[in-house]
Amino acid sequence: DMDAAVRTVAGTARSMGIDVEGVN
Repeated sequence: DMDAAVRTVAGTARSMGIDVEGVN
């Protein structure tokens, strides 16, 4: 599921301290 994949990547990036725009 593409939505879950995007959310996973965004969560990983956020946990690394990267600000993710457009994903809540």
